[in-house]
Amino acid sequence: MEKETQIKVTNVVATGHLHREVDTEKVAKDANFAETSFNERQSAVVFRFGDYDGVLILYTSGMYMFKGVNSQKTLQDLHDMFIHGITELGLDYSGEKKLEIKNVVCTGNTKKDIFLEDLRSKLPGNTEYEPEQFPAVVYRPNEGESTFLIFSSGKVVITGASSSEVAAKEFSDLRENLAVLE
Repeated sequence: MEKETQIKVTNVVATGHLHREVDTEKVAKDANFAETSFNERQSAVVFRFGDYDGVLILYTSGMYMFKGVNSQKTLQDLHDMFIHGITELGLDYSGEKKLEIKNVVCTGNTKKDIFLEDLRSKLPGNTEYEPEQFPAVVYRPNEGESTFLIFSSGKVVITGASSSEVAAKEFSDLRENLAVLE
């Protein structure tokens, strides 16, 4: 019987760099994106892309960060739109157009109720469970990138993965570990 390891990506955070300083106030005035605003306190431009989830923040150093994007494909599409848009503004961008994914957050469901008290001592790795402070087990396996928030309903938040594929594989591993505990 094949185990279902379906996860849903809820947030991708990634960074890139223009390899030059940017007059962010001017970019905010001249940019042609669905929504553009200048954050004076951070001296940064915040871009929104119409119907797409997520935002991009561009700093005067030329570093930029995507947050709240719901898939790696959407992230790449937004990155392409951003590079095209700043090139139209006359910003010479001949640098490497590389994005570095910092964090992929996903959700999954074991489809089983879980007695959280059991997990604290039985899962391999580091587990924390303080029900007075937080209603889930925080689980960091000995191997892998991800940290899991495991709720008694069987729902799981997966964070810290470098890709949705890594998150899916590590969620599958978690489900196998949970099955052994039954």
